[in-house]
Amino acid sequence: MKCAPMKRKKGCNAKVVIVCPPKRKKRAKKKARPRQKRKRKLHVTIIPSIQRYFTLAEADIALTTGKTLYASQFVNDAGEAISRFAEHGRSGYYNLYINSTLQSSQLYTIDANTLVIFPTGQIIKENTPIILESVAFAAEINRS
Repeated sequence: MKCAPMKRKKGCNAKVVIVCPPKRKKRAKKKARPRQKRKRKLHVTIIPSIQRYFTLAEADIALTTGKTLYASQFVNDAGEAISRFAEHGRSGYYNLYINSTLQSSQLYTIDANTLVIFPTGQIIKENTPIILESVAFAAEINRS
């Protein structure tokens, strides 16, 4: 790049300094990248389903040999009689409360029709509340 010469008046002995703008560096061309597919995001929503069943001990229950309680002895949250406990397989769990105290899962088993309390040598007194809580989970998957 050449700078334009400056014009001087006749008879002027002053030195003329020509200032040129600095040369610009050429930018290297960027290589075109292949377009990547937009990654889809997964949104997973866990939906719990909780059901509770209630009964009162009709008489003293001696747990020297264990005790079987049937689903038909329980009512749900709405106070309606039930015929079966909720079944959820591996996608949930049960909690048993006797007199508002959570019991270890090793002390009972549950199937659709019965709750079996294993022998512990203790006594459940008459009118003691027995609550069975069923918690199941389902997953809802959305792609965006």
